[in-house]
Amino acid sequence: MEDWVYEYVGFEADDEGVDYDELDLGPIEIAWTNFSDAAQDALMNLLGEDGAELYMENDGDLYLLFMTVSESGRSFLDGDMDHIEADLPISLEALDKGLKSQLIAHVDYTGGGTLNEAISDSIYEAAPDDDEEDE
Repeated sequence: MEDWVYEYVGFEADDEGVDYDELDLGPIEIAWTNFSDAAQDALMNLLGEDGAELYMENDGDLYLLFMTVSESGRSFLDGDMDHIEADLPISLEALDKGLKSQLIAHVDYTGGGTLNEAISDSIYEAAPDDDEEDE
């Protein structure tokens, strides 16, 4: 799993008042691998081999792709990928729409999908019970 994903999970845990060290990262790592594989397949489907390779040369850790699909702030529509758009077989807007459609089972803007659920479940399971907080 990429370093930024661990940081992202840590921020999500911190937002919920959960200690990162208490998280079970195993299910998140599995969900990330599945997402990463699906993202690379989606890039191949949408851009072809050359286009997918060009995209991955510019976003190899899938940070911008994840942020774009989950609508978590940054996006490859914000200018970071403008320099490759002319060499892609479809526009970045069409890529955005296609990726969101093909990756919705893994991640979406609502917090749904198997990767988001793995993160949420790990945080929920690590959260102290209300009874433990009162002690």
